[in-house]
Order: sequence, then C-alpha cells, then structure tokens
Amino acid sequence: DLLHTAAVFEAEFPAELRDRVSFKTHNLFDPQPVTADIYMLKWILHDWPDEESIKILRALVPALKPGARVVSIDYVGKQDPSEEELPRSIQGFGTATDLRMMALFNAKERPVNAWKEIFKQADERYDVVRVDADPLTFVCVLEAVWRG
Repeated sequence: DLLHTAAVFEAEFPAELRDRVSFKTHNLFDPQPVTADIYMLKWILHDWPDEESIKILRALVPALKPGARVVSIDYVGKQDPSEEELPRSIQGFGTATDLRMMALFNAKERPVNAWKEIFKQADERYDVVRVDADPLTFVCVLEAVWRG
C-alpha cells in the first residue's frame, strides 16, 4: 500500500498475526519487487480505466513465477440478461455504481467477460482458471494462474 497507510497498519493490525504479515509500501504501477505464490487485488482494478488496469497487472509480471496466482476480488457489472430477474433495487444499485465509477475515476464496472479480457490484454500468459460472480452482491472473485 502507499506510505501514508503504514501508520494505520502499525496501530491497528493484530499483534498475534504480526509474525506472518508485513507491511510493504508499493505503487501498483511500479514493477512488483516481491516474489510470492499469491497476489491479491481487492477493490483495486474497478477504480481504474482499462488502460491503467492493464498496467497494474503488467507491473506484477516481473515478480511472477510459473504457477503464481493473482486473485482479484472486485465489483462485477451487469452480467447477462438473467439480471432482469433481480429486484429493481439491485439492478439500480449496479447502474448507480457504474455511473459513480465513470464520474469519479473515468472507470467502469465490468461484466465477467470484460474482467477476463483485461487479464488477457495485460499478458497472454495469465490463465483465468476460476470466476465466482454473485449477481446478488455484485462481487466477483477471479483467479488467474501465471503460465509464464
């Protein structure tokens, strides 16, 4: 995360977990310096337009080893015509969130296939192996394995 959040981590992170977790400052657009088995991006990519989302995923590439996983937990936009079966309030929530993202960040909420395409455009060696999208919560967990 960014440097200004380090103080919050130090103040609030549970002591019993400190031997297993460390705080690292990092700009998502810079090459990832840490080699790991799993990278988690939670509520990150939906804040960015396609071009920047692709740059964020490309910045991971220097640290990725074969079999490494990138897990993205994010909002998923309108998925398919079956959404018409959802209550209007839930349909409206998705539309309102999409408009907010456009107005605030020049971004958009993406359907599942668009999320897959972002990974593909970032690098063909990302292999999306799992997508769990919940139309009631609009949350999508996407798992990509690095085949480099």
